[in-house]
Amino acid sequence: EAIQIEVSAHPSKENANNDTNPLPDTWVNPIPGGQIIYIRIENIESGEFIIIPVTINIFNTPQITQPSDLNLCTDDGAFGLFLLTEVEEELLQNVDGKVEVSYHGSSGEAENNSNPLDPIYQSINNSETIFARVQNTSDFCYAITEFKLFSNPAPGVAPLVNQAIERILNNCY
Repeated sequence: EAIQIEVSAHPSKENANNDTNPLPDTWVNPIPGGQIIYIRIENIESGEFIIIPVTINIFNTPQITQPSDLNLCTDDGAFGLFLLTEVEEELLQNVDGKVEVSYHGSSGEAENNSNPLDPIYQSINNSETIFARVQNTSDFCYAITEFKLFSNPAPGVAPLVNQAIERILNNCY
């Protein structure tokens, strides 16, 4: 059987019992860290109702800093071997509390916390985007940012002389 119900949220159990002072649909928690609100579920036909306490816990997202990109020059023009943890000092400079950092190849993997990259990472292109996920160890709050990896060939050095014979330096300063 289908029954009609009415659901409302209240700041106190007394308000929920009396069906007074319902919280608005858009509501901001006024108590730091969270609070208990009371959900009233009422059968419209019979007037019977139940009250369910709901604990709201509020956690802070880690306040990460956008890290600088990582650049690497390679002698043979191959892709570089990067130490991804080099960004952590800059990334975590404003973070309070314990966090875990993981690195991912896509924003979706960072969101889902799947397929983390090894912190010693062999790049596969001359330019790549890496996504860093910083998660509080005490709760499930996390923040995600990105930075780039650039593998560049080392600049060539012109020969000192254009002659095929070697030159000897007699005096060095």
